[in-house]
Amino acid sequence: MRKLSLFFLIVFVFGVVESFAQQYIYDLNGFRLRQYREAVFNELGEAPQSGAMGDDMEYEAYFLSEEPLVYMVFQYRLPYDGLIFSIQITGDDPSIDLGFRGLRFGASEQDVIKALGQPARRIDVGERGTRLEFDKANYSVEINTEKRLSSIRIMDDDDVVALPDPKSIPAFKDMVKTLTSGTNAEISELLAPDMELYVDGKATFFGRRLRTEIASDSSKIFSTIRGLSKEVAAVNETKPEEFEANLRLRMGADPMHVIKLKKTKKVREIVLKWNGRRWLLWEFDAGRPIAEEKFDETAYVPRKLADFSAKLGPEAEKDPRAVLSGPDKKPVILIPTDPNRSRALVRFSGETRQLTKARRELIEYSLTMFGRDKAIADSYKTEISVTEDGKTYWLLIDSKMLERFQKEIKKGQLVRVFVSWIGIAFAGEERDQALMVNEFETEEPIGLPVAAIRERHFSREDLQLPPRPLYGSLPSSR
Repeated sequence: MRKLSLFFLIVFVFGVVESFAQQYIYDLNGFRLRQYREAVFNELGEAPQSGAMGDDMEYEAYFLSEEPLVYMVFQYRLPYDGLIFSIQITGDDPSIDLGFRGLRFGASEQDVIKALGQPARRIDVGERGTRLEFDKANYSVEINTEKRLSSIRIMDDDDVVALPDPKSIPAFKDMVKTLTSGTNAEISELLAPDMELYVDGKATFFGRRLRTEIASDSSKIFSTIRGLSKEVAAVNETKPEEFEANLRLRMGADPMHVIKLKKTKKVREIVLKWNGRRWLLWEFDAGRPIAEEKFDETAYVPRKLADFSAKLGPEAEKDPRAVLSGPDKKPVILIPTDPNRSRALVRFSGETRQLTKARRELIEYSLTMFGRDKAIADSYKTEISVTEDGKTYWLLIDSKMLERFQKEIKKGQLVRVFVSWIGIAFAGEERDQALMVNEFETEEPIGLPVAAIRERHFSREDLQLPPRPLYGSLPSSR
């Protein structure tokens, strides 16, 4: 994600990258930032070397040739989202078309500065030479000791980003004109690198590096969109019965502009996503796969976990759905009339514990009441600890969701939990409010940069050189 500022972009013009594109470069050696990892795999195969870089990042390295030495390194965010975060290519083969401001390996330092401008910082990287870094830019380069270009790295992170600008949303007619009659290259400037095309229940994305896609349309995205857009061209955007467009803004997610087409035969919806710099076509829906079950977050009311003890609990005790009492006729378990589905912002403490006996009995009683098999309780063996306003709460979570939760949420991280209230377990005067996690989402401000990002380039010493070419004799275009 990216860091937000109060800097606004100029209006995006089709087929032409935005005005500060001189400081933001999306492509390197044919790959584009935010393409899916599958595109890298389909082009280069399984990475011979990979690993984690702290809690925030992992990398995959590919040796394209040994003599002359050329290698590429791709980085991906953690929790894993499957999208390319950074691309590095290092080597000394001047025949490779890097697709980077017309520069090639071996270019003089003067030519590099002419193409990129004066660097803000020069960092000594030992026997590798000097790394040049540029302000308000998403790239850095290394110049070897012979004053020649030897390494380039671009990444999906930059101080030059902006809040979503509704005024820069592409005009519908202009967008459709490009989609119906533009070249592959022109259309590619409108599409998000991670865009998905849905047709008759099948999802398609760019499966090769973007340079390959533009040249050969290997995934058939350009030709398919071009054909489907012909019916969209007939839509009258001034008629509400044909066209509807709305902004969709939600904390923790990239802003979207959703276009609903009401009378077209195939195309139902077009979604543009703000990537921190411009609006790009992210989804083209001409028949989305039928979802097994969609989680409805709108059914969950914003609420503090403390409200269950302070407000909802006392109210439920006055008018419960069911109460199980002990031999002393004092309540042991209470089931509320309303599960009070709630969303709450909490912080994960990193701790878990085994499900308590009292809560196990509460779950089983609730299942029995609603005519369900008590064995379902077997999937709830663990509780997670979260804090809200300094107070600790233990939440029930099933085993499958726990596995996903522990992969995506780190200790101390903010998380929005969507919970249902199962009931109250009584122990004397104590009341234990049992809440079950039905879903969760990371709660990070839009544009939050990755922490502890590794700024330097991967050196040859960082990687284990292969004893032989890993992919045979690769063409220089790789």
